[in-house]
Amino acid sequence: MKRSRLLFMLCGGLVIGSQGFADSNIAGDINVSRPSAGVQNFYAGATLGLASYDVMDDSDTAFNIFAGFFVNDALSVELGWANLGEVEKNTVSTEASAFHLSAVGVFSLQNDINLYAKLGLTNWDVDWESSLASGSDSGSDVFFGLGIDYQVGANSFARFGADWYSLDDEDVAVYSIGIKQKF
Repeated sequence: MKRSRLLFMLCGGLVIGSQGFADSNIAGDINVSRPSAGVQNFYAGATLGLASYDVMDDSDTAFNIFAGFFVNDALSVELGWANLGEVEKNTVSTEASAFHLSAVGVFSLQNDINLYAKLGLTNWDVDWESSLASGSDSGSDVFFGLGIDYQVGANSFARFGADWYSLDDEDVAVYSIGIKQKF
């Protein structure tokens, strides 16, 4: 729980700090641009990919839906939900999902290619079942992701990414492709 509070404070500090830094004279020659206020600061999307479980040594289809808000050209805040699929090892079947909140840093390579890195907190839920018993577990952990957004239309992007989730003792890597739409 202490990690989740620390991460929320870190993400909040990044958002508040980037605005305060841009408004102060400390910024000097550094130009931090901000999109104009309004609905065009929002985006939403979905991805489809492969979730690879480390301990379970299995993989399954995963999908993610997300929405975000641009703080400026270099930073956004993103909220989403991911279905991490269902995997099996021996006689144990495990299904996992996760809500996530993250700060997303964006670096523009060209007008139509952006690299992104995200760091956030995930609140996950795991259900398991075997021939003898069943149960569930939940918790909060840090997650991160890396990827590329490739602009295919005026406000449409193809997203290629990888996210890494920690579900207590299980690490899950999700490799995905999807769409992102700016409003």
